[in-house]
Amino acid sequence: MNRSRNRFLYTLILAVVVVLGLMSRHLSAHLPHAINLMLGDAIWASMIFVMLAIVLKKTSTARVALASLLFCYAIEITQLYHAPWIDTLRATRIGGLILGFGFLWSDLVAYAVGVATAAIVEKISIKLNKKNSIKHTMITLPIYQVDAFTSKVFRGNSACVVMLKDWLPNNTLLSIAKENGVAETAFFTRKGDGFHLRWFTPDIEMDLCGHATLATAHVIFNHMGYDGQHIHFKSASGDLSVGREGDLLVLDFPHRKPFPAHLPIEIAESLNIQPKEVLLARDYVLVYETQEEIESLAPNRRLIDRINLDPGGIVVTAPGKEADFVSRFFTPQATIFEDPVTGSAHCSLVPYWCERLGKKQLYAQQLSQRSGELFCTDMGDRVLIKGNAITYLEGTIRVDESELA
Repeated sequence: MNRSRNRFLYTLILAVVVVLGLMSRHLSAHLPHAINLMLGDAIWASMIFVMLAIVLKKTSTARVALASLLFCYAIEITQLYHAPWIDTLRATRIGGLILGFGFLWSDLVAYAVGVATAAIVEKISIKLNKKNSIKHTMITLPIYQVDAFTSKVFRGNSACVVMLKDWLPNNTLLSIAKENGVAETAFFTRKGDGFHLRWFTPDIEMDLCGHATLATAHVIFNHMGYDGQHIHFKSASGDLSVGREGDLLVLDFPHRKPFPAHLPIEIAESLNIQPKEVLLARDYVLVYETQEEIESLAPNRRLIDRINLDPGGIVVTAPGKEADFVSRFFTPQATIFEDPVTGSAHCSLVPYWCERLGKKQLYAQQLSQRSGELFCTDMGDRVLIKGNAITYLEGTIRVDESELA
C-alpha cells in the first residue's frame, strides 16, 4: 500500500462494523445455524482489522491482515486458559465480547473469513479510487507535427506544435519535448490579439527557433481557423511576426550580424576540414570556399562534445551551386547533433551573405539529409525568412496531472 489511510473515514467504518456485530446477536434467531455459528466471530475479526488499519495507517493491506489474524488467533488460544481472574473478566459483557468465552475450532475459520473479507474490501476500494483518480487527473493537449521549410513530408525540419490554455511547469514542457523526439517542440498560448511562444529541444529551452515558429504559424493559419494575414508572437527573443505571402509563410526575425572571432580548440580539433573564416553571433559561423566542403564535413562527435554552446551551435556555410549560399548546423552535446533546417541560424547567415554578395534577397539551401530551402531578405535591423510547411500528423497528448507538480 503506497497511500495513507484516512483515519476519520476508518473510524466511521469501525463504528458501522461494531453496530453490525451487535445487530448480529439480535438477528441470530432469524438466521440459519451455519451462519450464526460464524457471523459474530467473522464481524469481530473484521473489527480488529479496521482497528489495526487505523493504528497502522501506512502499512500494507496484507500486513494489517496478517497482524489481525495473529491477534484473533492469540485471543482464541488464550481461551484454553482458565483462572478465576480472567473468567471473572469473561463473565462481563465487554470482557466476553473481547476475550470470548471458550475455545472453538470453528472460530479460527470465522476469523480467517472476517479478516479476508475486510482485506478484500479494502483492496477493491483502493483499485476503484485509483481508477477514479486516473479518470479525473488526465488532461489532453492537441499536438501537430509539421515539416517546415519544405512542401513535402519527410523533408525539411520536423517540429511538434502543442497548443496550451495555460503554461505548464518547465519540467513538463521539457518532458513532452523529450518524448516527441524531434529537433524542436513549440508551445504556444493565446495572449490578447497575439500569442506567446516558447521552444524546447529534447535537452533545453531555446531562445529562438525558426522552423518551429514557421510550424506554429502553419498550425494557427491552417488548423485554428485564424483568418488574419499576420500572426504576432511574444517570445524570449522579443516580438516576432509571421505573415502569409501566397503559399509561403514569412518569418520576421531579429538581425544577428556575426563578427570575427577565435575558433575554440574543441571545435577546430573536431573538424576534418578547417574553415577559411570564423565569425560569432549566437552561433559560431564557419565560412568555407565550396559547397563540396560543406557536404564533406564530418565533425568528430567525441571531440566536439567537449564544448557546450547552449543555446547556440555551429553553422558551416559556403557559396552554393544552385543557391546563393548553403549551410549545415551542428549542436555539440545535444540529443540531435545535426539540425535538418535551422531558421534562426539565418538571422546571422543572411546579414553576412547579403554584405558579401551585395544583394538583399537570397535563396538558401541547408544540406542536411532531409534538406530544406529558405527565401531570405535583409531588412537592415530585421531578417525576413520565407518557407513552406506541411502537416505530417495531428493528435492528442495525454498527461497525468500528477506529472504537472
